[in-house]
Amino acid sequence: MHSPICRCGRLRTLASVLTVAAAILLLAGCKPSGGTSAGASPSPARALTKEEYVNQASVLCSVSNGKTAPPASTAADYVAILQSQIQSLKDLQAKLQSLQPPAADKAKLQQQFLDPKAKTIKLYEDALPAVQKAAATGDLAATRQAFQPAAQQSVDLAKQAEPFLTSYGLSACI
Repeated sequence: MHSPICRCGRLRTLASVLTVAAAILLLAGCKPSGGTSAGASPSPARALTKEEYVNQASVLCSVSNGKTAPPASTAADYVAILQSQIQSLKDLQAKLQSLQPPAADKAKLQQQFLDPKAKTIKLYEDALPAVQKAAATGDLAATRQAFQPAAQQSVDLAKQAEPFLTSYGLSACI
């Protein structure tokens, strides 16, 4: 899960490697569209294999985790960083939701992977008004403190999801 503190170096390297690997995998699956008529409707996306799902989700998570903002030097900066982080989490969630997991794993992935990410987004969104209110005073320490309960809850969610994510091969998404 995302936290206000990032793990940059190792994830950037992993993100680069996984991005290249994913591009190769995705390109290998491309086929010319010859033979379909202009009016034909596209077939529904097929479920990915576990390996494909893990590879694609890991790339998405690594790229998302690799995005870092400079540390907040003012309360207003803190709010802007939090808003940006919420948007990044929403974007990641949408991309992860668009993946078609293996049918046998779909419910478990939803429960142990996607739902905790959605809960983190909600925690951050719910904390935003209090953070904005604290930021209006200009006190950076108070602004950080206003976000602390949501940050701790998101860490707790990540810790709960970690055993499943690790065993499934989604360590990049922790």
